Amino acid sequence: MEKSELSELVAQLYAALHLLSGYPVPETLPRVVTMPKAALQNLICDRPCQVRAVYFPALGVLVDDALNLRGSEYDRSIVLHELVHHAQERAGRFETLPSNCQRRAASEDEAYQIQNRYLMNKAQEPMRMPRFGLACGDEGSTPPVR
Repeated sequence: MEKSELSELVAQLYAALHLLSGYPVPETLPRVVTMPKAALQNLICDRPCQVRAVYFPALGVLVDDALNLRGSEYDRSIVLHELVHHAQERAGRFETLPSNCQRRAASEDEAYQIQNRYLMNKAQEPMRMPRFGLACGDEGSTPPVR
């Protein structure tokens, strides 16, 4: 997907995100970069894994370039999920939760809920939202990376 097409898609997905969640559309949209899946896996998992996209505040949204962003609502929903994390970070959405584990679990839970609403609105089968079990008693514990 060309850079201009990707920019247009991000604008459309952020508008949908706003309608689904109320998060405001920022004046400057986050950077979205496509990259080979192997590079994304090395960055996130340091081995082959199921990661397809990730959001880092300093880098933006990094996306597996094998996703069919032109033809698959489900694949577009993966980018939307990461844009939710951008919106959450900008809003300071879960800053008041007491532990990193709780903030991460709440962030993922909300992102999957919004992603599922997006897919339902597009008449697609919603994905199954994972449950982390919230074993967050230990401050150092964190839910698994998706």
